[in-house]
Amino acid sequence: MTEQPPEVERHRYGEDHLFDMLAGMLGVRAGERVVFGQGSTGAANDLARATELATKMVRVLGLSPRLGPVGYPSGGSVFLGGGGAAWSSRPFAEQTQAAIDAEVARLVTEAEQRATALLEDHRDAYTQLVELLLERETVDGAEVHALAGRPLPGGGAPVSPKDALHLAERPGRPAT
Repeated sequence: MTEQPPEVERHRYGEDHLFDMLAGMLGVRAGERVVFGQGSTGAANDLARATELATKMVRVLGLSPRLGPVGYPSGGSVFLGGGGAAWSSRPFAEQTQAAIDAEVARLVTEAEQRATALLEDHRDAYTQLVELLLERETVDGAEVHALAGRPLPGGGAPVSPKDALHLAERPGRPAT
């Protein structure tokens, strides 16, 4: 399981950030495929969340090159009495829905491919992370960034992967 708390409170995200979020959501699924050669039921919620975000990117935010900068509404009530989402109609054509579905599938597939490629490219750091998790069950963001050799969000300096293995021994944390 991964948790990605917000770095800062944001109300505006660029398309590249949203695509990064999709790839992050699919990291568990990609990890299963890299390590075990197949997926499992363990990533079902992540896949549903990624599909929901991709759908929003295409239908609400107009971030599809194929469909263009058009927002497609969620639908309206079939009758005046309401009835909720289960009773709503789609205010656009079946052809449009098929195009939306294809774009959502493309975004999710490309994000999974990106997550898989990143894990394969950084297999050593991934293996070290797994070892840390097996040893301690929890790893914080500074340790993950250190293993990846990446700077901390907000301008923190990168830590070498070798030093990442010793972060648990810093003051205030029990040594492992």
